[in-house]
Amino acid sequence: MRIDILLHHAYGMGGAIRSVCNLATELSLRHPVRIVSVYRRRDETFFPLSDRVGIRTLLDVRPDARPLAEGRAADTVERLRRRPTRVVPAADDSSATYSRLTDVLLKQYLRTTAADVVMGTRPGLNVAVARYCRRGVVRIGQEPLSVRTYSPRRLRIIRRHYRRLDAVSVL
Repeated sequence: MRIDILLHHAYGMGGAIRSVCNLATELSLRHPVRIVSVYRRRDETFFPLSDRVGIRTLLDVRPDARPLAEGRAADTVERLRRRPTRVVPAADDSSATYSRLTDVLLKQYLRTTAADVVMGTRPGLNVAVARYCRRGVVRIGQEPLSVRTYSPRRLRIIRRHYRRLDAVSVL
């Protein structure tokens, strides 16, 4: 069973990232596991990863990163980057960092992944997993915080979209 874990930024050093690295390492003892990072801002992950855990980045924003496109296509990429997201709900604290470009990249990944299981790791990514994963994929949402801390707006989004998930786990 192939497992993908979708993170906002796998190269950071937060508690949710640490727990995903630990989970991925443990799962990789029995399954092929890959961490899919929406963003890449650093050369190396802060937390060590097992050699058994793969990592894929959807959007590399390091200064020396290879551009996604050149010529006219680069203009399109830049326009998409400047437009606000329609995939990650505004109720997610990180929604302002997403754009139409990340929408395109997330949808393309979720619709084409060969993974048997895809797990999101924050409300906005859980919504994307619920809405855009191809049929047949087991969809899991991981909640890093207590729902008691969530705004009424975020709770409405969770109630609306999480019913499409096969499971929700909490830290």
